[in-house]
Amino acid sequence: MMDGSFSIRDLLQVPGRHPRKVASCFFGTLAIAVLALWFWPRTYVSEAKLFIRLGRESVTLDPTTQVGQNIAVTDSRENEINSVMEVIQSRAIAMSVVDRLGAEAILHPGAERDREPTPMAIEQAVTKLQKSLDVFPSMKRSNVITLRLTSRTPAAAQRILATVLAVYDEEHVRLNQVPGSYAFFQQQTELLQSELETAKHELRDAKNQGDLASVDGQRQLLEAHLAQIKARVSETEANLAGSQAKLSGLRELLTQLPERLVSESESGFDNTAADEMRAELYSLQIAEKELLAKFTESHPKVRAIRRQVEAAQQILHEQPIERVHITENVNPAYKEVEVALLQEQANAAGLLAQHEKLAQESTSIHNQMRKLNESEILIADLTRNVELLEGSYRKAYAALEQSRISDALEKEKISNVHVVQAATFQRKPVAPHKLEVLVLAFFVATFGSYGLALVCDTWAHHVTSANLTTTRSLAAGLVVGRSVGEGSMARETASTLGH
Repeated sequence: MMDGSFSIRDLLQVPGRHPRKVASCFFGTLAIAVLALWFWPRTYVSEAKLFIRLGRESVTLDPTTQVGQNIAVTDSRENEINSVMEVIQSRAIAMSVVDRLGAEAILHPGAERDREPTPMAIEQAVTKLQKSLDVFPSMKRSNVITLRLTSRTPAAAQRILATVLAVYDEEHVRLNQVPGSYAFFQQQTELLQSELETAKHELRDAKNQGDLASVDGQRQLLEAHLAQIKARVSETEANLAGSQAKLSGLRELLTQLPERLVSESESGFDNTAADEMRAELYSLQIAEKELLAKFTESHPKVRAIRRQVEAAQQILHEQPIERVHITENVNPAYKEVEVALLQEQANAAGLLAQHEKLAQESTSIHNQMRKLNESEILIADLTRNVELLEGSYRKAYAALEQSRISDALEKEKISNVHVVQAATFQRKPVAPHKLEVLVLAFFVATFGSYGLALVCDTWAHHVTSANLTTTRSLAAGLVVGRSVGEGSMARETASTLGH
């Protein structure tokens, strides 16, 4: 070592100059490490694995969600697994575990639970449990997650982790349920069933009141009947028009035909009526002459008798001289036409009556159709109400069945999370790591002892240098002091001599 600089040789010789210090530091460090390993609290781990399969919790909806509603489900399996891990590491799970095991079982495993834990102890236990529990996927894109928990004893680690699994299993089932949904949907189903029965009775009464099996069926029957009536009316009107035309022709023909025909004629018979009329005429002429003898021609009686005479002459003039005896019989053609006329009149009367009947039926059918149209609105409303209630009832019943299954699964503790590996019991501690600690202690002891030797050597060199500097300073001071003393004495001597 020269001029305050170190060479490699000097560095290698440093430990040799302080063997006791180096040995004490090296072996002391190793001893401390061994003692630390001996007295350091052991940490044990317990592991469990959960398999999250694709179950009804992943693909079913909440019962209160409307059935038939289009819902886009975008959550992936990764999100579901992350949700499971987050719930397991939640404070609620930790609190439930602490409530079951007690705070002492978490803070001081193996200690007896002799008194109720304080809120501070509970909080410390919850915090410690959350820190000691680690949840992570077993591997990438896996449906298996691993739970790892550390504790002071292997039994405590296993017990605490098993309790975590049990608490989460219950919590998982509870989180996928809707409390009170079964009772609610049961009440709604019964209410909808009652309303549906009432609506069906109202619809049935409305149909019975109108004698309807179905509105469409009744409308088709009425329309078919009305079409038949219209066809029959058209046919009847055509027949009636033909009958009336035939009646007109028969009546005209009947007027043209003689009712009776002469079958035999005999002449040469005296006309008794003419003879009597001639005698009457003679009597009137005699009476006229008698009145003219008494009255003038302008007298009323003369004028009256003269009119009678003229009338008798006219009648007598019209009478044949000889009387012809004629025998007549009924005209057969006239009789046939008359019979045909009577028959056609009867036929026309029947057609007219039939037309009136068809008109009445048509009016009745139109009235029924108007009534049907009025009933159709009511029946349509009632039918729509029944259909809506049936749809609501089916939805409510489906939700009720889903709630019933969910409650049954909850009672049986059935879920889509299964324990692949239960909490393990591992006797070998995971901390402290003896080999790592010893290796680290060896390196610390080696470099620490060398560093101590180097510090001591550096300090010794510094002290030596300081002592040398001090010695040199003292020597210089003595020389200066001596020179100063000699000068003072000379000055004093000179002064004495001057006096």
